[in-house]
Amino acid sequence: MRTLLIIIAASWSFTACKSTADRTGSALLDGEGTEVQKLFTINRTFKHGDEHEIAIDPTRAIEQITCKYHGDYRVQEIGPDGQPTRNDEGQPRFKDGMYAFGYVVSPTGQEQEVATKKFIDAFETDNWHDLTAAKGPKFVIKFRHSDRYANDPDVVAANTTIRLESILVRYATDPNARFQEFMYNRDYDYGLSPDAVAVTNGGSHKVKIPKSKRITRIDVRWGDEKPRQNGVYVPGTANGRLLVNGQAQGTWRNVAAIETQVWAPVQAPAPAGDDHEIAISFSGDDARVHWIKVFYEE
Repeated sequence: MRTLLIIIAASWSFTACKSTADRTGSALLDGEGTEVQKLFTINRTFKHGDEHEIAIDPTRAIEQITCKYHGDYRVQEIGPDGQPTRNDEGQPRFKDGMYAFGYVVSPTGQEQEVATKKFIDAFETDNWHDLTAAKGPKFVIKFRHSDRYANDPDVVAANTTIRLESILVRYATDPNARFQEFMYNRDYDYGLSPDAVAVTNGGSHKVKIPKSKRITRIDVRWGDEKPRQNGVYVPGTANGRLLVNGQAQGTWRNVAAIETQVWAPVQAPAPAGDDHEIAISFSGDDARVHWIKVFYEE
C-alpha cells in the first residue's frame, strides 16, 4: 500500500507545468530610447519539472539576468554521523532544495543553456552573469531538484514549491555606445580584489565627467563580499545609492557580493561647475566599487 501511495504521489508531484511566454514587461530605456533591460513580474509558485517562458529581443545577447525567488525547504540531508549536513554558509542542507536552469530558445526551438544551474535560496535576489552569447525570441527558466534526490520518497512526498517573483533581463551594450570608464578592478568576478575602491559604511565614492557630455545611463559594478570566517561564507548587508549632481537616482538598492547595477535614464540638475559629479553611497555595511561606466551623448 505504501509503495502505491508513493507512486501516486510521484505522478502528481512531478507532472511538469509549462507556462506560456510572458510578452509584456516593464522596459527601462536609456536617454536615447534604447531598451537597456526589461522587468517581468511573475509572482507564481513552481514545483519540480515546471518551467516559465518570457519573450526577449531575438536580435540581442543577454548580459545579465536577475531573478528574485524564494525557496522554503523541509527535508534535511543527514550525514553518515546522523547529523544534518551543512552548506557553504554553515546552514543545513536540504534534499528538497530546488535549482533554476536558464535557456535561450532559438526560432527553431533549440534550447541553449546560458549559465550554470542556480540554487534557489530563501528570499534571494540572484544575479546571473558570465552568460553565453545565445540569441533567440524566448528565455526559459526551469526548476528541478538535484538528480540525486529528485526521486527520493521523502522529497516526492514533500511536493516542495518555490516562488518566482520576477525576472529582469539586461541586454548586452551596443558596441558603438560611448562611455567614460573608471576601471579599478579588471577581474570581473573577484569580489575581494584589493584594486577595488573600498568604501566604509556611510561613505561614498565620487567621480567627475565634463558637463558637455549628456549622461544617458550609468553602470556600476559593486559588491559587499567579506572574507570567509573559519571557511564559512559571511553575507554582507550593504545598500547602495547613486547620485548625479546631488540628485539621487531612485531609491537605495541592495548590494550583492559582486554585481552590476544599471541606472537609466539619468535625470539630474545641471552641474554647479564644469563637471558632472557622480557619487556612489553605501549604508548598512562596508562595500567596494569595482568599476563605473558613464554613458553619454554630446
